Amino acid sequence: MIDFELPQYYPAETKLENIVGNQEAKKGLVTAVDKLLTYDIDTKTNPINNFDQALLLYDRTGTGKTAIIDAACNYARETLEKAGREVCFVDLNSLMMSVYIDGAAMKTEAAFKEMRKGNKLYIAVLDELHLDEIKNTEKYLKIALSQENPGNYLVLTTSTDPSTVSECLKQRFKILKVDEGPCSSIDRSKKIEL
Repeated sequence: MIDFELPQYYPAETKLENIVGNQEAKKGLVTAVDKLLTYDIDTKTNPINNFDQALLLYDRTGTGKTAIIDAACNYARETLEKAGREVCFVDLNSLMMSVYIDGAAMKTEAAFKEMRKGNKLYIAVLDELHLDEIKNTEKYLKIALSQENPGNYLVLTTSTDPSTVSECLKQRFKILKVDEGPCSSIDRSKKIEL
């Protein structure tokens, strides 16, 4: 096994209240984050056994998929800071986008092994799951996601074209469609204010 530190993901300073529209995607992410936050590091258990721990947001380019994920990460960080806890953000793109497929596979396996130890809370982010560089290592992600998650990490990913993602891998994600814009007149007025 290789020795390395988990690469950090640095979410933009986006907040959920700054995301216009996309109520379903925001609600899905907040629900998943809230359930993640119930994880007890001392007992290495999560009292909520069955919750979506891998979410895929999809729509065309420029609809705010990554911004929503960044806002969910910031929501998790702020919520945990209030409770005196922390969350680590992992950049899966830097692990999986490698010229050497075996190296990407080893790094991905090691990252999930580290997260499954249950010593910390993690949100692992994989942006643009449909990219060819990531598709080369898709089978390793499939294996990692099929192993038991003790309830201490989430995998959040985006795609502009989920039809290119294998059915087997898609089954491991809760899939959320991102709206193209504001749904209500209140949301439309917020967008104009921005």
